[in-house]
Amino acid sequence: GGWETSATVSMQGGQPLNIRYGDTGAFLSDGQADFLGNVALRPNYIGGSLTIPESDTRRQLSQQYLNPDAVAIGTATSPFGNLGRNVVYGLPIFQTDLAVQKNFPVRVINEAARVNFRAEFFNLFNKTNFDAPNVDRRSGSFGRIGSTFDPRLIQFALKFIF
Repeated sequence: GGWETSATVSMQGGQPLNIRYGDTGAFLSDGQADFLGNVALRPNYIGGSLTIPESDTRRQLSQQYLNPDAVAIGTATSPFGNLGRNVVYGLPIFQTDLAVQKNFPVRVINEAARVNFRAEFFNLFNKTNFDAPNVDRRSGSFGRIGSTFDPRLIQFALKFIF
């Protein structure tokens, strides 16, 4: 007896993604970074779904999340695309964290002395939560998801209270 538990369940919708491409041709800037970073332009929407459905083999084999066939880089004479800002969202995140603890009395020291044992489980069910895909249309890895959030992490702690 005497065990205490606490849990935190986090459910977050996907973050908004701003599909863009850099001004590497220096059409609109000198290529130098300013206080906001270098100039990023929006591509043209040419039709179709911006995301690849889960049933499509391109998404299953390479984690291709954004559809490169749906957007195109503007020309030198028309660099400003028609794609809106934050028109697509990344994948949602679901995570459950759990903490279990118990106080053990240590009467040898004094009446109030105790040892606190604590075990914490972050991402308890080891759910794979994918990070945002690459949103730079000029990149060869455009639309691909290259990383995940942390897997299950477990930590133990002992605290002596006197």
